[in-house]
Amino acid sequence: MNEFRNINLNKYKIVSFDIFDTVILRYFAEPSDVFEALSRKDEVLKIVGNFKDVRIQAESSARNKVWNSKKLTEVTLDEIYDELKLTLKIDDEEVQLLKQMEIDFEIHTCTRNEYIYSFYQKCLQQNVRVVFTSDMYLSLEVIKNILESNGYTSYEEIYLSSELKKTKSTSELFKHMISSTGVSANEVLHIGDNYHSDVEMAKNCGIDSIYYQKTSEYFSANNRTIPKDLSNNLEFSMMLGLINKKLYANRSNQAASFWYRFGYQYVGILYYGFTEWLFNHVNNKFNKVYFLSRDGYIMKKAFDLVANQTTIKSHYMYASRRALNIAAITKLDQNTMDFLKSGTSRLKVADFVKRIGVNPQDVINEIREVGFNDIHDFIITGTDYYKLEQLFYYINQKIKKVAKEERDLLLKYLEQIDFVGKEDEHIAIVDIGWHGSLQLSLQNLLNIISNKNKITGFYLGTFEKAKNISDKGIKIESYLCHLGKPVENEKAIKTCVEIFELLYSAPHGSVIKFTKSNNGTIEPVLDKQEKDENKIMIVNEIQQAALDFVQDFVNLKTKLSISTNVTPEVSLAQLNNLLQSPTKEEAIKLGDIVHAEGFGDVYSRRYIAKPPSPLTILSPKKYIQSYKNAFWREGFERRLPNFYVNLGNLVRKYKAKKNSNKG
Repeated sequence: MNEFRNINLNKYKIVSFDIFDTVILRYFAEPSDVFEALSRKDEVLKIVGNFKDVRIQAESSARNKVWNSKKLTEVTLDEIYDELKLTLKIDDEEVQLLKQMEIDFEIHTCTRNEYIYSFYQKCLQQNVRVVFTSDMYLSLEVIKNILESNGYTSYEEIYLSSELKKTKSTSELFKHMISSTGVSANEVLHIGDNYHSDVEMAKNCGIDSIYYQKTSEYFSANNRTIPKDLSNNLEFSMMLGLINKKLYANRSNQAASFWYRFGYQYVGILYYGFTEWLFNHVNNKFNKVYFLSRDGYIMKKAFDLVANQTTIKSHYMYASRRALNIAAITKLDQNTMDFLKSGTSRLKVADFVKRIGVNPQDVINEIREVGFNDIHDFIITGTDYYKLEQLFYYINQKIKKVAKEERDLLLKYLEQIDFVGKEDEHIAIVDIGWHGSLQLSLQNLLNIISNKNKITGFYLGTFEKAKNISDKGIKIESYLCHLGKPVENEKAIKTCVEIFELLYSAPHGSVIKFTKSNNGTIEPVLDKQEKDENKIMIVNEIQQAALDFVQDFVNLKTKLSISTNVTPEVSLAQLNNLLQSPTKEEAIKLGDIVHAEGFGDVYSRRYIAKPPSPLTILSPKKYIQSYKNAFWREGFERRLPNFYVNLGNLVRKYKAKKNSNKG
């Protein structure tokens, strides 16, 4: 939708613009959130603890008074603060302080609407006279400041209800504007966001009008419902304010791509929330912060934006499950065996052996001796896994030899990046998390060389299984969920772990091991997995958009000079909504991405959520298997033909009825 595409400006001598929510946007979802933000200022807290409620009540009382005494529908800021003074019983100095802080804050929270601004410039280029017509309690001086500081410097007049004691909502302000400009009503075009005041009342006066739907309403009409428990959350409001300005102010066909919108709207707040939490935990407490590859690649970029004005030094550290766990092997205990056998995809005997770093052909005799026919036998049954375990015991000397060689190089790499070498340092490592196995492997390596550095792991989230790590005395901190709690946040992540991992992808392969380069430095050996150029493009666009959001949020917080606390619930709300109830487009776009599962250079690749051909109606088993293989079942179901949806609903109703009868 482009409200201005077919406007013939030659018809009009004057274009009148509404101000707030039209030419000017606020960095909040609702205007009253300005008062909530002001409530966090120390200077305000010293005078009143619940400024937002008191301020809203004062305005309501002031409006009632001027209506009862003067039959006016608009008030001034001075009249509002007269009421506030009576309510709080404060002196004139405190009243002036609060009022000036509100004025300053209003100015800082305002930003121009680039979409409307481009039309404003077009009007000026075609020598159409421009005026601003607004119902607003702020003074003319303040409004001029807001307009001109946002680039609206060329205009003929500002018609303001607080100054003229006339409003658009009664059409009186429009009548005054027509009379003052000396033009006919049909020579005026008015643009505004309030359908009653800006459209109906304008038309009642004979003025042509364009309804520019308020960005917050446009957002609501094009998105899932906002969780009720977050409707009064200031950080959520700031997030929506940024999203509205960036993505929903512009109604033209040149709006951002699907992936940019996805990154800015759904991923940006997740990046920021985690980074803010991390910064608060490590600032002034840790000597070094190491971001583990590959998930830490984008985490470090976001952290560097948030920690820009501090002395914290962040480091990118090459690491992987395979590189750390193999290097930490000194004996084949049950934990080592569980790691060597791990993986959820079907792999061959050769795959399990190869990813350790042993050539399958070198141990063909041992493979056959434990009962396998060939290196290409698949590991499927419990018996297969038992034979695999026996194979590892048979070749344990080769495994320990590989581990020793890789450990020596890895320890040299850790010395090279200053991770080890000094005793009793407090070091933070940062990763996506889930089970915390990398931290345990790092700690085991430090124990081998008797290094006493104290490591704390900071994670996006950890599942209940990570308790096995923390019970060993390993210190773990988690943001979204800690050791599986709260359960609802863990459940949100597990809706599709693979999408979360996609968001934290890096532009390089996983670390297999380390090697010594020709110049003597220790460098990572990265897997050379098949390049998926389309996936790389998608990830780059998502991450750039999300980082843009992080920078915008940092800039806004700095501009307002307020503290924020983006809770896990705020960070997850948008993305969880999408994962639980995707649109068809979202299910297709995300579902068509291929996820590579595995470690080392042995991977299994599957679509995140792509149903097979509709022809599988003739082969239900194939459909069921596809459903089981989908990483994101909500996305898979959203893409199904109606036949399958209806069939699934019938099956669920049948099962529910059957269970009810049993009860």
